[in-house]
Amino acid sequence: MIANKQCAKCGEVKNTDEFYARKNTKDGLGYSCKRCLIKSSQEWNIENAEKVKLRDMLRYIKNKQQQSTLHKKWVENNRDKYNQYMRDWRKNNKEKELLTAKKARGISLDRRMANNAKRRAVARNATQLWANMFIIAEAHSLARERTRLAKVKWVVDHIVPLRGNTVCGFHAHTNIQVITQKQNLEKRHLLWPDMP
Repeated sequence: MIANKQCAKCGEVKNTDEFYARKNTKDGLGYSCKRCLIKSSQEWNIENAEKVKLRDMLRYIKNKQQQSTLHKKWVENNRDKYNQYMRDWRKNNKEKELLTAKKARGISLDRRMANNAKRRAVARNATQLWANMFIIAEAHSLARERTRLAKVKWVVDHIVPLRGNTVCGFHAHTNIQVITQKQNLEKRHLLWPDMP
C-alpha cells in the first residue's frame, strides 16, 4: 500500500493517514485530504446556513427520543464540562437568559399558582390532628441545610403521596422523608413502599 498521496484540492503530498477511506477508488482513499474536506464542508455549511438549519431540525424531530437519551447520557458522564458550559453560556448571554426566564415566569405563573393552591388544599385536607408540625418544620429545615452544604437540591417528600392514583397518604410527620430533588422527580406520586 502507498505511504503518501497528493491531495487533489490543496496539492500537498501527505501521509495516507490524512485521507478518509473510500471504497470506489483504486487506492481505497478519498481524493482530498481530511483537512480540505473539513474546510470545504464548513464553508458549504456557512453558505447554506438555512438548508443546514432545516436539515438539523428535521433530523432532530425524526430522532428526538434517541437524541434526548444520548444527551442525558452525555450530561451524566460529563457533568463538570456541562456545568462549566452552562455557566459560560449564561455569563455570555445574560440578556437572552433574562428574557427567557421572564417569558417562562409569565407563561407558567398562572399554572404554578393554580398548582400551589391545589397542593395546599390537598395538604390541608390530608393533615391529621395528631401530626407533629414541629417535626415537619424540622424536616424542611434539614432539607434547606443539606441543599446549602451539598450544593444539590434536597426536598421534603411524602413517602405515600398525597395525590396517588390508588392511595392517598397523610400530611404528617410519620409520612415524610428528606430526599434529593432528583429522587423526588423520579419517584413522583407513582411509587411508595409496599405498593401493590
